Amino acid sequence: MSTPTAARPTATTTRLAHLVDEVRQAVERGLPPDLTAHLVGEALGPHLGAADLLTEEQRAGDPDQYRQHILHAERDGSFSIVALVWLPGQRTSIHDHVSWCVTGVHEGRESERRYRL
Repeated sequence: MSTPTAARPTATTTRLAHLVDEVRQAVERGLPPDLTAHLVGEALGPHLGAADLLTEEQRAGDPDQYRQHILHAERDGSFSIVALVWLPGQRTSIHDHVSWCVTGVHEGRESERRYRL
């Protein structure tokens, strides 16, 4: 299943630019992945739910499957920020992340099931 994805980073709001700077500062500290993820989560929290974080385009979903909007990709590859938009009833297949990851719900709610090998 392919996921509709914005081909390149989209417009940046002032709030998103601040979030990118905060994430960059956390990542540049060079801490272990679990501590980096914690710091990034702390930076993300205050922005979630703010009306001025995402543009209308960045909040747009796809009626057939969830959609991914690339909001920022750091030039050195150290981190990226994406907005994943699920419309009611949409889901993703079971998957894993191969690096640290921080998630936050901007609007609505998410149900997540974790599996142990």
